[in-house]
Amino acid sequence: MRGQYEDALHLYLTLNDAHPDYLPFYDGVIRAFIATAKYSEGLAWTDSLRQGLLLKTEPDVLTVAEREQLGNLIVDSGRFLGKIDRRDEALERWETLYDLPHVTSSAFYRLFSAMIDIRYPEGLEDMIARARKTTRQPTLLGASLANFFAQRGQIESAVKEWLNLLELQPRQDESIKRTILGLPDDEITRQQVESALKKFKNRSGVRLQVTEILGEFYFRSRDWEKAYQQVREADLLQEGSGAALIGFAENLLAEGESTLAVEVLADLEELHPQAAQSTRAMLVKARNLEAMQAYAAADSLFSILTSMPLLRSAHGQTALLFQARLRLEKLYQPEAARDLLEDALKKIPRMQNPGEVMLLVGDTYLAERNLPKAQETYLEAAGGRFDRQAEFTARALVNAGLVDYYAGNFDAAMERLKEASARSPNGLLTNNALDLQEMLRTNRADSLSLELFAQAELEERLGDTALSESLYLNLSNVAASEDLIERAILNAARLELKSGDTEAALLRLIDFVERYPRSLRATEILLQIGDLYLTRLSDSAEAAKYYEKILIDYPDALQAEQAREKLRELEHPQT
Repeated sequence: MRGQYEDALHLYLTLNDAHPDYLPFYDGVIRAFIATAKYSEGLAWTDSLRQGLLLKTEPDVLTVAEREQLGNLIVDSGRFLGKIDRRDEALERWETLYDLPHVTSSAFYRLFSAMIDIRYPEGLEDMIARARKTTRQPTLLGASLANFFAQRGQIESAVKEWLNLLELQPRQDESIKRTILGLPDDEITRQQVESALKKFKNRSGVRLQVTEILGEFYFRSRDWEKAYQQVREADLLQEGSGAALIGFAENLLAEGESTLAVEVLADLEELHPQAAQSTRAMLVKARNLEAMQAYAAADSLFSILTSMPLLRSAHGQTALLFQARLRLEKLYQPEAARDLLEDALKKIPRMQNPGEVMLLVGDTYLAERNLPKAQETYLEAAGGRFDRQAEFTARALVNAGLVDYYAGNFDAAMERLKEASARSPNGLLTNNALDLQEMLRTNRADSLSLELFAQAELEERLGDTALSESLYLNLSNVAASEDLIERAILNAARLELKSGDTEAALLRLIDFVERYPRSLRATEILLQIGDLYLTRLSDSAEAAKYYEKILIDYPDALQAEQAREKLRELEHPQT
């Protein structure tokens, strides 16, 4: 083993000499010196590089990369001093870190880790105190300390540092909130985060932010009552503007909690009647009515927002898209949706999202099976008159390609998709568009089956799921291409699941993996079968059987680790 570390040290030294600015190679050298216990050699190496860097120029004119390199060399040379029991010299060396102008945060983080590494935790508190006193970069120090504490599981200390940063840099509040809420989602960490936030909630400088973080923390845990309590407190701290309540209703709507959103909107009406009449609140209320399937009431409220002069507002123009989709997809009134959109474009030609409006107009023609008019509209949208962004142009071309596909013009569809790929940023298309390209390439020889598959997809898109399912099942029996047979079976199962027929879908999926054990989709389907048994039928024994099948038959598959984790959860359910 020692010989392997020696080889690694030699290799990393060679790589670092060739690429001195590449941090992973430098880190490899440090790790190899420590693994081989060559502390004196490591000290000599880091000191040589440090002195060479300082001879080159003054610290205050170093580049950002050079400052990071110098900070790392100071820390790691101190680490090696500590390893050979020259602890006082290590501390002196580390103190020079705080005299560096514009030192990077990674050096501080590295420093505190080094103190633990040389078994000097008793000096850590003193070093941190001295660091706070001498550093000219308090925010960087705070950030590195917070990360250091979080890595060691000292969540309260980490949260305290992040809240200190909130006071120092209030503009970074969203970033800091995301960091705190992004801590590991295990039970112990959640309890520590909640405890720490409660403890520091009354700090005057960050009370509003901590209240908001707590509200989102409870929201993510789906503890709606506690979350709403924090939202009400935040509303008071914001001097009762009502914005916190509206935002909470929006979040509930996104989570499908329409009934709770109604209660929040009722409270808004009572507490802030003026805010309840704002375009933002009206938009949330209309969307919530739609979510509760009160389509006529939703359409009526949307109509207020999409009439002049409210249509000129950002919320009015957002409402326009929601109302058009409501009429198209829920009320099955494509002509009424199109009239609404075209009338809005006439009134406000320079609205904020004319391209999206045009795509919806195209969708209304598609819903009427007027494929030529739908394609004409999508191509007009792709022309750049409504939205010149490359990403939008690519989307419009993909829509036009889909019309070619539905019409059975597969070569034309491929050309549209290729053009969309060339127009899109980095040549990337949506997963659906990439999948369509692959399907057309793979099954070009079986054009009759492709036409049947395209018809099935069109019927599904237009809402005739019974006909679509029938076409998929027919296709699974007549297609020559195994790829199309697989797709047809899986799509039929998906529609059965959508209609609530779990047992029929399971039988179809089980039949699939038995017929096509070598399919690239097999492990994904086995995982889905296990999940369906577990979540829809509450049959953990059957679920475990299919998770185990992945581990036995496909041990190297991407889904193997997921299956292993699900089996662990079944064996040790969380209380």
